[in-house]
Amino acid sequence: MEDANSARKASADVLSDDCQSRTIIERAPCLSSGNADSMREHQKCGCYFCVRVFDSKDVTEFTDNGSAICPNCGTDALLPGVTDLSVLESASERWFAEAAR
Repeated sequence: MEDANSARKASADVLSDDCQSRTIIERAPCLSSGNADSMREHQKCGCYFCVRVFDSKDVTEFTDNGSAICPNCGTDALLPGVTDLSVLESASERWFAEAAR
């Protein structure tokens, strides 16, 4: 039991480190998780999976944990307030490059 708890804490520490990093690219998984309230605060959002920008009002589906679902590709990779395509492309390459292979 202690090993499982240690593994969970180590995993949480890694995620916490990612959430505290400086760039949107590195924080993308944290920013796209449980972001329903944040989606309401921004007029636009960007998906770092399909690299498209949407009006936040077009986002109508959410996961059980409150993560917004992209109306184009169906992933939970929406970043509230992020509309710069170069940032979305970089985040996509960082987090989804393996999925494309």
